[in-house]
Amino acid sequence: MTLDKSTINGFTVEIDVDYDPMSPRDDDSPGCGLVMWGRHYDFPNDYAISKELLAQGWDEVEEYLKAQADIVWTEPIWVYDHSGIAFKTGDRTYPFADRWDSAQCGVAYVTRTMWAETQGREWTGTTADRELAAGLVAGDVETYGAYVNGDVYCYAIIDPVDDEVVASCCGYYGWESVEQAARAAAEDAEHVTKCHGHLDTKLGEIVHDGPGCPLHPEGE
Repeated sequence: MTLDKSTINGFTVEIDVDYDPMSPRDDDSPGCGLVMWGRHYDFPNDYAISKELLAQGWDEVEEYLKAQADIVWTEPIWVYDHSGIAFKTGDRTYPFADRWDSAQCGVAYVTRTMWAETQGREWTGTTADRELAAGLVAGDVETYGAYVNGDVYCYAIIDPVDDEVVASCCGYYGWESVEQAARAAAEDAEHVTKCHGHLDTKLGEIVHDGPGCPLHPEGE
Protein backbone atom coordinates (compact mmCIF):
# COMPACT_ATOMS: atom_id res chain seq x y z
CA MET A 1 0.00 0.00 0.00
CA THR A 2 1.32 3.42 -0.96
CA LEU A 3 1.76 5.71 2.05
CA ASP A 4 1.37 8.95 0.13
CA LYS A 5 0.35 9.92 -3.39
CA SER A 6 0.40 13.39 -4.92
CA THR A 7 0.68 15.17 -8.26
CA ILE A 8 3.73 17.35 -8.93
CA ASN A 9 4.62 18.84 -12.32
CA GLY A 10 2.00 16.62 -13.98
CA PHE A 11 3.56 13.42 -12.57
CA THR A 12 2.12 11.06 -9.99
CA VAL A 13 4.44 10.89 -6.97
CA GLU A 14 4.17 7.84 -4.75
CA ILE A 15 6.02 7.38 -1.45
CA ASP A 16 6.21 4.06 0.34
CA VAL A 17 8.22 2.26 3.02
CA ASP A 18 11.61 0.89 2.02
CA TYR A 19 11.14 -2.70 3.14
CA ASP A 20 14.77 -3.71 2.64
CA PRO A 21 16.82 -0.70 3.76
CA MET A 22 20.59 -0.65 4.09
CA SER A 23 21.91 0.18 7.52
CA PRO A 24 23.47 3.66 7.55
CA ARG A 25 26.30 2.08 9.53
CA ASP A 26 27.33 0.23 6.35
CA ASP A 27 28.49 3.54 4.88
CA ASP A 28 32.21 3.44 4.08
CA SER A 29 32.65 7.03 5.27
CA PRO A 30 30.40 7.67 8.29
CA GLY A 31 30.42 11.06 9.95
CA CYS A 32 31.00 9.42 13.31
CA GLY A 33 31.44 6.09 15.06
CA LEU A 34 28.95 4.62 17.53
CA VAL A 35 29.56 2.49 20.59
CA MET A 36 26.13 1.44 21.88
CA TRP A 37 24.52 -1.25 23.98
CA GLY A 38 20.91 -2.27 24.59
CA ARG A 39 19.48 -5.33 26.28
CA HIS A 40 17.08 -6.16 23.45
CA TYR A 41 18.91 -4.56 20.52
CA ASP A 42 21.86 -5.38 18.28
CA PHE A 43 23.42 -1.93 18.43
CA PRO A 44 26.75 -1.05 16.76
CA ASN A 45 30.07 -1.18 18.59
CA ASP A 46 32.26 0.48 15.98
CA TYR A 47 35.34 0.80 18.20
CA ALA A 48 35.11 -2.83 19.38
CA ILE A 49 34.94 -1.87 23.06
CA SER A 50 35.29 -4.97 25.24
CA LYS A 51 32.40 -6.34 27.29
CA GLU A 52 34.50 -5.80 30.41
CA LEU A 53 34.87 -2.07 29.72
CA LEU A 54 31.21 -1.73 28.75
CA ALA A 55 30.27 -3.29 32.09
CA GLN A 56 32.16 -0.53 33.92
CA GLY A 57 29.78 2.14 32.62
CA TRP A 58 29.53 4.83 29.99
CA ASP A 59 31.69 7.36 31.82
CA GLU A 60 34.58 4.91 31.71
CA VAL A 61 33.92 4.10 28.04
CA GLU A 62 33.92 7.79 27.11
CA GLU A 63 37.13 8.45 29.06
CA TYR A 64 38.77 5.55 27.25
CA LEU A 65 37.70 6.90 23.86
CA LYS A 66 38.86 10.42 24.69
CA ALA A 67 42.31 9.02 25.53
CA GLN A 68 42.76 7.53 22.04
CA ALA A 69 45.07 9.60 19.82
CA ASP A 70 42.86 9.17 16.74
CA ILE A 71 39.65 10.41 18.41
CA VAL A 72 38.98 14.17 18.43
CA TRP A 73 35.37 14.36 19.63
CA THR A 74 32.94 12.36 21.80
CA GLU A 75 29.28 12.76 22.75
CA PRO A 76 26.97 10.71 24.99
CA ILE A 77 24.00 9.04 23.29
CA TRP A 78 20.68 9.09 25.15
CA VAL A 79 17.78 6.75 24.47
CA TYR A 80 14.06 7.11 25.14
CA ASP A 81 12.36 3.73 24.80
CA HIS A 82 8.59 4.01 25.04
CA SER A 83 6.22 2.91 22.25
CA GLY A 84 9.20 3.15 19.90
CA ILE A 85 12.79 4.11 20.42
CA ALA A 86 14.43 7.50 19.98
CA PHE A 87 18.01 8.71 20.31
CA LYS A 88 19.70 12.06 20.84
CA THR A 89 23.11 13.47 21.64
CA GLY A 90 24.19 16.57 23.54
CA ASP A 91 22.27 17.81 26.56
CA ARG A 92 19.95 15.32 28.25
CA THR A 93 16.60 17.06 27.90
CA TYR A 94 13.04 15.73 28.30
CA PRO A 95 11.93 13.05 27.50
CA PHE A 96 15.50 11.71 27.43
CA ALA A 97 15.75 12.60 31.13
CA ASP A 98 12.68 10.51 32.03
CA ARG A 99 13.58 8.44 35.09
CA TRP A 100 11.81 5.29 33.87
CA ASP A 101 12.09 5.10 30.08
CA SER A 102 15.37 6.84 29.30
CA ALA A 103 19.07 6.24 29.90
CA GLN A 104 22.45 6.61 28.31
CA CYS A 105 22.89 3.90 25.69
CA GLY A 106 26.22 4.77 24.15
CA VAL A 107 28.95 7.15 23.11
CA ALA A 108 29.45 8.65 19.66
CA TYR A 109 32.91 9.68 18.51
CA VAL A 110 34.70 11.32 15.60
CA THR A 111 38.18 10.24 14.52
CA ARG A 112 40.70 12.36 12.65
CA THR A 113 40.15 10.19 9.56
CA MET A 114 36.35 10.57 9.71
CA TRP A 115 36.74 14.32 10.06
CA ALA A 116 39.15 14.58 7.13
CA GLU A 117 36.89 12.46 4.90
CA THR A 118 33.75 14.47 5.65
CA GLN A 119 35.31 17.95 5.88
CA GLY A 120 38.27 17.65 3.51
CA ARG A 121 40.67 19.14 6.04
CA GLU A 122 42.45 18.41 9.32
CA TRP A 123 40.86 18.84 12.74
CA THR A 124 41.90 22.08 14.45
CA GLY A 125 39.83 21.91 17.63
CA THR A 126 38.38 25.40 17.21
CA THR A 127 34.93 26.31 18.49
CA ALA A 128 33.65 26.10 14.91
CA ASP A 129 35.11 22.60 14.54
CA ARG A 130 33.58 21.44 17.80
CA GLU A 131 30.16 22.79 16.88
CA LEU A 132 30.34 21.15 13.48
CA ALA A 133 31.44 17.84 15.03
CA ALA A 134 28.48 17.96 17.40
CA GLY A 135 26.20 18.50 14.40
CA LEU A 136 27.73 15.60 12.48
CA VAL A 137 27.23 13.29 15.45
CA ALA A 138 23.64 14.43 15.98
CA GLY A 139 22.83 13.84 12.31
CA ASP A 140 24.34 10.35 12.24
CA VAL A 141 22.54 9.34 15.43
CA GLU A 142 19.23 10.68 14.10
CA THR A 143 19.70 8.72 10.87
CA TYR A 144 20.51 5.54 12.78
CA GLY A 145 17.39 6.07 14.87
CA ALA A 146 15.28 6.31 11.70
CA TYR A 147 16.76 3.01 10.52
CA VAL A 148 16.09 1.23 13.83
CA ASN A 149 12.46 2.41 13.76
CA GLY A 150 11.88 1.42 10.11
CA ASP A 151 11.51 5.09 9.24
CA VAL A 152 13.08 4.55 5.81
CA TYR A 153 11.30 5.30 2.54
CA CYS A 154 11.38 5.18 -1.25
CA TYR A 155 9.63 7.13 -3.98
CA ALA A 156 8.46 6.58 -7.54
CA ILE A 157 7.73 9.27 -10.16
CA ILE A 158 5.07 8.00 -12.58
CA ASP A 159 3.92 9.39 -15.91
CA PRO A 160 0.10 9.09 -15.70
CA VAL A 161 -0.23 8.96 -19.50
CA ASP A 162 1.01 5.38 -19.70
CA ASP A 163 1.65 4.56 -16.01
CA GLU A 164 5.40 4.42 -16.67
CA VAL A 165 7.86 4.91 -13.79
CA VAL A 166 10.27 7.61 -14.98
CA ALA A 167 12.34 7.84 -11.77
CA SER A 168 12.58 6.04 -8.44
CA CYS A 169 14.94 5.77 -5.49
CA CYS A 170 15.08 4.11 -2.08
CA GLY A 171 17.02 4.53 1.14
CA TYR A 172 15.71 7.83 2.54
CA TYR A 173 15.92 8.02 6.32
CA GLY A 174 13.04 10.09 7.67
CA TRP A 175 9.87 11.38 6.02
CA GLU A 176 11.15 14.88 5.38
CA SER A 177 14.14 13.62 3.38
CA VAL A 178 12.06 11.46 1.03
CA GLU A 179 9.46 14.22 0.53
CA GLN A 180 12.16 16.69 -0.49
CA ALA A 181 13.89 14.20 -2.80
CA ALA A 182 10.62 13.11 -4.46
CA ARG A 183 9.52 16.69 -5.09
CA ALA A 184 12.90 17.60 -6.58
CA ALA A 185 12.85 14.52 -8.84
CA ALA A 186 9.31 15.27 -10.07
CA GLU A 187 10.11 18.91 -10.73
CA ASP A 188 13.23 17.96 -12.70
CA ALA A 189 11.51 15.22 -14.74
CA GLU A 190 10.61 16.04 -18.34
CA HIS A 191 7.43 15.00 -20.06
CA VAL A 192 8.09 12.92 -23.17
CA THR A 193 5.62 12.97 -26.04
CA LYS A 194 4.61 9.36 -26.67
CA CYS A 195 2.76 7.44 -29.32
CA HIS A 196 -0.67 6.13 -28.31
CA GLY A 197 -0.68 3.33 -30.86
CA HIS A 198 0.69 -0.19 -31.02
CA LEU A 199 2.76 -2.14 -33.52
CA ASP A 200 0.73 -4.43 -35.78
CA THR A 201 3.22 -7.19 -36.60
CA LYS A 202 1.20 -8.40 -39.62
CA LEU A 203 0.99 -4.97 -41.21
CA GLY A 204 4.42 -3.91 -39.99
CA GLU A 205 3.13 -0.50 -38.96
CA ILE A 206 1.77 1.49 -36.01
CA VAL A 207 -1.99 1.14 -35.63
CA HIS A 208 -4.07 3.52 -33.51
CA ASP A 209 -7.34 2.67 -31.82
CA GLY A 210 -8.52 6.22 -32.36
CA PRO A 211 -7.43 9.71 -33.41
CA GLY A 212 -5.38 12.07 -31.31
CA CYS A 213 -1.92 10.53 -31.25
CA PRO A 214 0.55 13.40 -30.63
CA LEU A 215 3.27 11.73 -32.73
CA HIS A 216 1.12 10.37 -35.56
CA PRO A 217 -1.80 12.71 -36.36
CA GLU A 218 -4.63 11.15 -38.33
CA GLY A 219 -3.66 10.64 -41.94
CA GLU A 220 0.13 10.42 -41.41
